Amino acid sequence: MVRKREETGVHNQEVETNMITYRDMCFCTEETCKNFDNGCHRSLTEKVKRDAEDFGLPVAMFMNKPECYEEDDKDN
Repeated sequence: MVRKREETGVHNQEVETNMITYRDMCFCTEETCKNFDNGCHRSLTEKVKRDAEDFGLPVAMFMNKPECYEEDDKDN
């Protein structure tokens, strides 16, 4: 279930809508996570983007770092 704001004439209203997204999950864009390139199933890779486009579906992404995020130690 996705909440969105809709402008309808004079009023703004919040409506609920169902949205189907690719693989019905949220993907991660945090490339600084040590698991991003190590087989994490939530990594938003170029392959995931292409596959979603081939299916004609939008990709849901985390708005913040997910709880599983682990800082990559390589730069420290």
